[in-house]
Amino acid sequence: MAPIAFTGERPPAFQQVFSLFSSLVLSCSKHLLILVCTLWAMASSAFLYSGEIHPSGNPDLFYSSEPIPITLRGPFSEIDRERDKSKEYAGALEYTNFEGDRVSLDVKLSARGNWRLRTNQCRHAQLWINLKKNQVADTLFAGQDKLKMVVQCSIGSNSEQWLLKEELAYKIFNEFSDLGLRTQLLQVNFEDPDNPRKQRSQYAFLIEHHKSVATINGMETESEPSIKMRSLDAHQTTLVALFANLIGHTDFSFFEGAPDDKCCHNMKILFNEEGVRFPIPYDFDNTGWVSADYAAGPSPNIPIKTTKERIYRGLCIHKEHVAPLITGIEQKEAAIRRLVSHQPGLSYRNKKRLSRYTEEWFASLQDPTTVRADLVSSCRY
Repeated sequence: MAPIAFTGERPPAFQQVFSLFSSLVLSCSKHLLILVCTLWAMASSAFLYSGEIHPSGNPDLFYSSEPIPITLRGPFSEIDRERDKSKEYAGALEYTNFEGDRVSLDVKLSARGNWRLRTNQCRHAQLWINLKKNQVADTLFAGQDKLKMVVQCSIGSNSEQWLLKEELAYKIFNEFSDLGLRTQLLQVNFEDPDNPRKQRSQYAFLIEHHKSVATINGMETESEPSIKMRSLDAHQTTLVALFANLIGHTDFSFFEGAPDDKCCHNMKILFNEEGVRFPIPYDFDNTGWVSADYAAGPSPNIPIKTTKERIYRGLCIHKEHVAPLITGIEQKEAAIRRLVSHQPGLSYRNKKRLSRYTEEWFASLQDPTTVRADLVSSCRY
């Protein structure tokens, strides 16, 4: 059989096949284009406020599980240089809302903190973000007034990882107790109009103000420099002590604050109508969980050499609460491990390390002898 000779004009059968093939390609291209556009739209929305809507139907600053991108504008070079906690600086906070509109809020910025405020410890000062009440209605910051922002201590991946681990610690405490400070992770574009070359984009996070927590729970905030041990709620205080033991945290006090400061050191105290005090921990960079190079380390009065070692700092008057609470906390292990594995930006190495650190602690709870020897026996009188 002689081969078909193509002389410039295609046979009818070929033209039909070619036409069908072309239509198929065009159809596929059309659907592919729709798919690409859909994916692009989804990706683009990630650059908008990617938080979630609270069940009430209103935006909630502390309800998102993903970082929220914002721009923060202010004289950061001046703030980092002066480290003056009494001085406020004019600034602006911008973000894109669900509708795709750019929202701009006037803010006052100020330096805060103690250890991290020192220039020999951190390159960048921690910040207060003071919002204007008449601007925040119907925005993501509705109901907020003054917020702590935790920023990276310096540039580099190590500083980024320390911050992400510290923010994660707040989330973990909120698994232990309903009475805690919520946080919101941010991706912040820091813009300094006076020094454009110093612009930087880094993770940061906001901390819920303890007065907001008090209001929500119908409580007041403590203003005295010290409190009595027996005024502390046994359940909440023991939960805090167990959480502190999990993350290798000893840099706190249930009873008193630093000199010339309110009670208590790295602990916010709320109280109810009956005068019962409820401690809420904060500031976790000086822990084995975070293991920041700049951290001060354990107090020389505590018999451990590094923050990675654990020692229980709970109260002996509450020791009968330890075993029952451990039973409930053991049910939280899976949720805590999920928080570690899903923490945005956290490196594989740190996820693996924190998972192992968590696993070791929960394993120790399985042995009653270990609980008695390592926890109850080292309680504080």
